[in-house]
Amino acid sequence: MLPELRDLFVRDLEKLTLELEAYPDEASVWAVPDGVLNSGGTLALHLIGNLSQFVGADLGGVPFVRDRAAEFARRDVPRAELIAGVRGCRRWWRVRWTGWPRPRWTRRTRRNCRASRRA
Repeated sequence: MLPELRDLFVRDLEKLTLELEAYPDEASVWAVPDGVLNSGGTLALHLIGNLSQFVGADLGGVPFVRDRAAEFARRDVPRAELIAGVRGCRRWWRVRWTGWPRPRWTRRTRRNCRASRRA
């Protein structure tokens, strides 16, 4: 199952990179159209934070300190930095999950999963 899961994440994170590159300018990355709650930039920051925390830190043991509030508050992140963050997550999936027999499910990981669902 892990190779298939890895391949899906790698594929979809590449698609997210292409979507971020498709914005016509920096301002449009942070624009919030009518009827939409968050900008593309906000969603990208939140996804980078989520993957870095849960998949990277909790499952993979990669140190990461998340600032969830900043993911929704920041509007000053250059598109290049967002793309670099998405590519970093994609690279992590490709490299770290190749050859792993299974993720590191620990008591702490399960507790964090339950806590994040309540938040």
